[in-house]
Amino acid sequence: MKKYPLYIILVWIALGIFVSIYAYKLGMGKLSEPGAGFIPFWLGIIVAGLALFKLVKESRAKGEGEGADSKTVKGVGRSAALGKLIFITVTLIAYALVLDWLGYIITTFMAMILLLRFSGYTQWVRIVVYAIIIVGISHLIFRYLGVQFPVGVLSHYGLY
Repeated sequence: MKKYPLYIILVWIALGIFVSIYAYKLGMGKLSEPGAGFIPFWLGIIVAGLALFKLVKESRAKGEGEGADSKTVKGVGRSAALGKLIFITVTLIAYALVLDWLGYIITTFMAMILLLRFSGYTQWVRIVVYAIIIVGISHLIFRYLGVQFPVGVLSHYGLY
């Protein structure tokens, strides 16, 4: 296995573990009454698990001589794939940093617009509609589960 794919996989494993540890510190709650860290904890576990699965898959492919690490990601060169990884990571870190200040609705909406645009959507109307749908559905689901969101700047204007 070449170093480039290994580093990317290890970054995702570390990110998943990091998110899970800090989410656990927020409080897990119970399944019937989830705490603030319940969803992020399990998402971190899923990210780390998927990255670990990729690590095992790459190791097996290397052992079988397939050279899976020499393939490009959907026709994208390695430098472009690294650029995508960096963009997504920076977006998620920025999301975490401004979530309390801006609030869940605004931060998630902006993050979805960035991620959808970066993933290849070109029509701004479609991007905005998808972002609204994602924010709306996730907000309804988490509200149903009793999760409290950071309200951010919307509370200053009496909108939330």
